[in-house]
Amino acid sequence: AFLDASFNADTIRTKMAERGAAWWVAERDGELLAFANTGPNTLPHPDGKSSHAELRRLYVSTRAQGLGLGTKLLAIALEWMEANSDGPLWIGVWSGNLKAQKLYAAYGFEKAGEYRYPVGSWFDDEFILRRG
Repeated sequence: AFLDASFNADTIRTKMAERGAAWWVAERDGELLAFANTGPNTLPHPDGKSSHAELRRLYVSTRAQGLGLGTKLLAIALEWMEANSDGPLWIGVWSGNLKAQKLYAAYGFEKAGEYRYPVGSWFDDEFILRRG
């Protein structure tokens, strides 16, 4: 139910039209391999402002992992975020995703807080990362 509500065509269309949001997609022969999405910061941190940029999504399909697409999309998204933020950059990352945390740390992000993210009927423990 969560995936259907969060990733159906109408929901994605609305998210793509959001003011201040940006999207990048990697595809091959019409197959979606990876995507990144940024926008105004929404993370629940006392220093966070909506005028700061947040990396909201960075997904790479299982089939495309190891091709460098995630790193490439991250670099593109961070460049855009730097140009469109008047403060630090923010990322929310699942506490169990050590690979992503290591990648973000390599780009200068540090843990700045924690929160619980609703995923359907449960909550994920998330870390708030900040750079700058």
